[in-house]
Amino acid sequence: MSVSFNLIDKPWIPCIPIRGGPARELSLKDVFRQAGQLREIVSYSPLETVALMRLLLAILLRALAPIRISDIINYYKQGLPGDEIIGYLDRWYDRFDLFHPRYPFFQPADMKLETKAVSTVMRLSHEIACGNNRTLFDHSTDDCRDPISASDAARRLVNIQAFALAGPNSPPGSIGKEIKLIRQSYRQAPTVAGI
Repeated sequence: MSVSFNLIDKPWIPCIPIRGGPARELSLKDVFRQAGQLREIVSYSPLETVALMRLLLAILLRALAPIRISDIINYYKQGLPGDEIIGYLDRWYDRFDLFHPRYPFFQPADMKLETKAVSTVMRLSHEIACGNNRTLFDHSTDDCRDPISASDAARRLVNIQAFALAGPNSPPGSIGKEIKLIRQSYRQAPTVAGI
């Protein structure tokens, strides 16, 4: 049995409708289909919110490339061309699966699982105290190994890709008891330098 969580179909992006009300998670397809009815993307972490908006913008720019200023004005007035964006997402469907065996979303495909020393998945969130980070406003500890949902893991993965300060020199993290996530060395993320 293989595990799958495709970000195109599964709800994972917390959004607030334009009329207000509680946030609800939407899939990538739903975010682009309902863009005119959404007020904002919201997360407990401002870093995560920015990282999600950055991912959506990258998808939008790639799906509709090239985009001119006149196109942006038309999209604002008439709405996004949903069919083109959904077509792009459908073409790259397998690349948006968080647990794809060959193309896991935002992860190296050749990860090697190690089981010697496993750290908490909280290392994927800069604002949560773990490892050698000081406990200031957050009172998490490395002893807390509560599993997180696949949607939460996806958001944290997008966040760490946008805001990672440097490559890790620590053991792998774990999601729950079964799924291990190895963080290989990576360079400073693009959003850190203000790009």
